[in-house]
Amino acid sequence: LKLRLRFGFSATMSAMSQSWPLESYALSPPTLDELREVLAEGLNSNYEDVDVSVVSCPNLRQAPFGLVSEGLCGGTCVIDVGGVDNLFPKVNLTKEYCLREVAQQIGISEPHFLGAGSCGYSCTGRNSELVVNAGLNENRSKCIVMDDDHVACCVRDYNEHRVSALANVFCSAGEAGQVLRVHVKHRKGEIADFVGCIQRALRVKFGDRPVSVGGSFVMHKGTAKIHVMSDFTQEPIMSQEFIDKTWLKFFEGRAPMTFMFVCTSVDPPNLSMRLTHTHGHNSEDNNMGGHYHYDLTREVEYECYLNVAEVVHRVDKQHQSPTWDKDLDFPTNTVSAPGTPCPAAASKRPVAAPEQRPVIGSAL
Repeated sequence: LKLRLRFGFSATMSAMSQSWPLESYALSPPTLDELREVLAEGLNSNYEDVDVSVVSCPNLRQAPFGLVSEGLCGGTCVIDVGGVDNLFPKVNLTKEYCLREVAQQIGISEPHFLGAGSCGYSCTGRNSELVVNAGLNENRSKCIVMDDDHVACCVRDYNEHRVSALANVFCSAGEAGQVLRVHVKHRKGEIADFVGCIQRALRVKFGDRPVSVGGSFVMHKGTAKIHVMSDFTQEPIMSQEFIDKTWLKFFEGRAPMTFMFVCTSVDPPNLSMRLTHTHGHNSEDNNMGGHYHYDLTREVEYECYLNVAEVVHRVDKQHQSPTWDKDLDFPTNTVSAPGTPCPAAASKRPVAAPEQRPVIGSAL
């Protein structure tokens, strides 16, 4: 596969850390026993075999989960960073965040992050999908990009804490303790999105009361629809149709695959959260990864370990849909990887000068 990434480019960035607007919302989390009943009832309508139980968390550092922490307990929270509007019509390169600095700003001393986002552009030099799986001193995250022909995807280790445009992560101290194990087989219902099925169960029970969960799951059997974003285009993207039909590249991810996810039932007041976000990669090798949509086969098997969040931290709140007519008066990309789809010429708009570069936080 042809691929040119500029890993390590962030070493030239300023050592100055960045502080972002921050809003925190204290949740009223259900107990694990209550959550077990809610998910068992909700999942039973969609899968033939359902086992939801409160367990002592196994060592999730072991395969096939491979987390940086043994457990999912201690100071649990969801950190929702940026938003989709930072990506379109052109990526705003000033919106690059460091999860380590974000945790420090919030006051989290020993964070362990699990979730989804996009790798720091200053680190990779192109757009990407990020499987977040990182602690302060250990990083098992994965970066997934399209190859230079934009035909196949490439999965690489990502040893940075920088994210561009957005990130949605479950954060804990990584301690052992009581968690929820969810094990389902043989989908009989029409909800092919495993995380969406969890979200629906939460909404049915809790209504307007926000409940947030997060963790990791393995698809032991089945095939999932996943996507990988193309590189950022040189011309502005001006329609959702172009994103869905041309810019996103879709693949079939075959089991076994390991996913990191966050799921919130409903948006807390005025936070503009991304309610669900799931990224993953093949559990045994680096030949496939990306953003999880749903399974493509009814013969599926999911095994999940999750915990419930106590608080939501909303960092640099942005819209979760594009503002197509915004002024492009910010630093953005001026080059694209070979093979990047090109928007229609009619959508051309002026962009910032090539020499404009953001001064962002330390290279972490």
